[in-house]
Amino acid sequence: MRTKKFIYNIISSALYQALGLLFGLILPRLYIITYGSEINGLISSTVQFVSYFQYVEFGIGAVLIYALYKPLADNDYDKINGIITTAKKSYIKVSALYFLLVIVLALFYPVILSRDNVDLITTILLIIVIGAYGALDFYTLAKYRVLLTADQRYYVVTTASIAALILNFVMTAALINLNVNIIVVKAVPLMTFWIRSLILKIYIKKQYPYLSYNTIIELKVEKFKRSDALIFDVSISLMTALPIIIVSFISLKQASVFSIYNMIFMGVTGILSVFTMGSSAFFGNVMASDDRDTLIKINNQYEFSLCFIIALLFSTALILCIPFVKVYTKGIEDAVYSNYLYGVLFAIWCVIFNARLPQTAVVNGAGIYKETTRANIIQIIIFIVTATILTIKLNILGVLVAMIIAAVYRTIDLISVVDKVVIKKGINTSLLRIGRIYTIILLTFIPFVSLIKINCSTLSQWFAWAIIVFIWCTIVTTAINLIFDRKVFIESVKTLTSIYQKKRS
Repeated sequence: MRTKKFIYNIISSALYQALGLLFGLILPRLYIITYGSEINGLISSTVQFVSYFQYVEFGIGAVLIYALYKPLADNDYDKINGIITTAKKSYIKVSALYFLLVIVLALFYPVILSRDNVDLITTILLIIVIGAYGALDFYTLAKYRVLLTADQRYYVVTTASIAALILNFVMTAALINLNVNIIVVKAVPLMTFWIRSLILKIYIKKQYPYLSYNTIIELKVEKFKRSDALIFDVSISLMTALPIIIVSFISLKQASVFSIYNMIFMGVTGILSVFTMGSSAFFGNVMASDDRDTLIKINNQYEFSLCFIIALLFSTALILCIPFVKVYTKGIEDAVYSNYLYGVLFAIWCVIFNARLPQTAVVNGAGIYKETTRANIIQIIIFIVTATILTIKLNILGVLVAMIIAAVYRTIDLISVVDKVVIKKGINTSLLRIGRIYTIILLTFIPFVSLIKINCSTLSQWFAWAIIVFIWCTIVTTAINLIFDRKVFIESVKTLTSIYQKKRS
C-alpha cells in the first residue's frame, strides 16, 4: 500500500506539473504582450515576495506532518483528531497574520520598489489581490493538506489543485485577451479557489469519517521544535524567491528578464519534483518501522535515480534554453532577454540546489531539523552578503553567483549531516554523483557550442530540436551512469520493474 500511494503521488504530481509548466509558459508571454515587461516583472516579484509569508506558520506544517506518521500507522484516532484540531486552530491564527503582512507589504513595498512606469495604486492592489490567496489557503485548506500529506495521500490535494488550475488558466487567458484590467485578472485565483476546497472537504469527510476538529489532547506544536523546521524550510525556498525580489529593486524590466529564465529552470525543477512527491512521508514510514537495511538500500537507489534525472533534465534545459527564449520573446523589444550566461549560471545553480533532494526527504522523514539549523542560518547569511556585494556591480549575474555559492555550501553540509545522523555510510558517493552530473552536462553541451547550432523561429521547430536534444542527453546520461555506477543502476531498474509489475497485478 505504501508503494501504491507513492505511485499515485507521482502520477498526479506529474500531471499537475505538466499543466503548471504549460500554463506557466503561456501566461507570462500574454502578460508581457498585453501589459508590458514592467507589469510582468511586478507580478513575478510580488508572487515571490508574498511566498515568504507562508512561513508565518513557523514550521507548523512540517512538525504536524511528522507528528502524524505514527498515529496514522497505529490507527490512533484520538491522537490524530488532537493533532488536526491543533492544526485547525493554529492555521486560523496563521491566516490572520499572513493577511496582515500582505497589507503591510502593500503599503511599504511600492515605496522602495523600482516601479518604472507602473502607478502606485496598481502596485498596491496587485499585492493585496495576489497575497489574499495565501491567506485563504491557510484558513481553509492547510489542515487538510497536513493530514493527506502525512497519510501519503497528497495525490488528492494535487487532483483538486489540477481542477482549480485548469479553470484558473481558462479564465485568466480569456480576460487577458479581452485586455481586462490586470487587477481583475489576478483576482481570478480567488474566484476558482472554491473548487479545490470543495473537493478536499468531500474527500476528507468520506475517507476519514472519524475525524473531529474539536478533540482536545495534551499536544503543543512548540514541543516539535517548530523554529528548527521553519529555518530548514526557509533556507530552501530562500533560493527560489528572494533573488527576483533583489533584482526588482534594480529594475522591473530586469526582474521580468530574470523571471523568464527562472520560469524555465524552475519549471524543470517542477518536473523533477514529480519524482520526489511523497518521498518524505515514504521515508518517514520506513524509519518508523526501524528497518535500517531497507532504509539504506532505498536511500542509495533514490539518490542515484534523482541524480540521473537531474543530469538528464538540466543538460537538456541548458542546451535548449536560449533557443526557447529567442522564440518565446520574439517581437518583444522593451527588454533584452537573450543571454547565454544567464542560462549557464541557472543550470549550475539548479543542479547543486536540487542535489540536496535525497537528503531533504530523509530530514523531513526523520524530523532531524535541529541538526541542520546552524548550516541553514549560515547559508542565508552567505547569500544575503554575497548578493548584496555582487548585485551592485553585476546585476542579475551577481544574484546568480550568490545563489550558487550559498547552494554549494548548503548541499554539502546537508549531505554530511544526514550521513552522520541517519545513513552513516560516508559522503563520497553522494559527492561523486554530483560531480558526475556536471560532467554529463558539460559533455552534452560541448557539441552544441562548437559544432551544432540550433536555429529555430517557431515553437514547432523548437520542439523538433527538443526531441533530438533529449535523446542525445539520454544516451550520454545513461552511458556515463552505466560506466561509473553500474551496480546501483541495475538495482534501481529492477526495483522500478518490480513496482510496475505489482501495480499491474
